[in-house]
Amino acid sequence: MKKRETRESTFFYLDGDEITTLVKKDGKPLSGKEQEKKTNASRSASRSIRSGRPKRKPKRKKPRSKGRTRTEMSRELRSFCERASS
Repeated sequence: MKKRETRESTFFYLDGDEITTLVKKDGKPLSGKEQEKKTNASRSASRSIRSGRPKRKPKRKKPRSKGRTRTEMSRELRSFCERASS
């Protein structure tokens, strides 16, 4: 069974760019140290937007799977269910 993590954030737009700040993780408020770190990151991002500097590039996400896509898997599952019910 996989563990599911929930996150709650606040956000605002500055010159068309979204600035997001994490507020809660798994339904619990962040600790003082974590909250300060996230707030400072948001302030830094807003300062860089105001000064015209480019933002840091976000980390590249890993692909979900190297095998079948969700569409392929759902087609196979639907086909299997149809065969099993007949």
